Amino acid sequence: MSSLKDKLIALAEEHEWGEIERIVDAGIRHKPDRTHQDYINHWTEIGSCFAYATNDKSFGEFEKEFAIIVKRMLKAEQKLKEAGL
Repeated sequence: MSSLKDKLIALAEEHEWGEIERIVDAGIRHKPDRTHQDYINHWTEIGSCFAYATNDKSFGEFEKEFAIIVKRMLKAEQKLKEAGL
């Protein structure tokens, strides 16, 4: 596991949802000097904790990780639904 992934998992176990949101939502949109690559770098860092794709900090890496994460989220939602939760 990556150290960021370990940190996010530990925060989830402690129900520190605000801290998780602070890490994941870095507020790049509020920083006018940031570039598209800054977004890609941040989101691939987060995405690589929960999905595997070629690690090249590209839009393609982000797209693949995002697709895997959405699939995993939907599978988890389906399991919760099946369990009546």
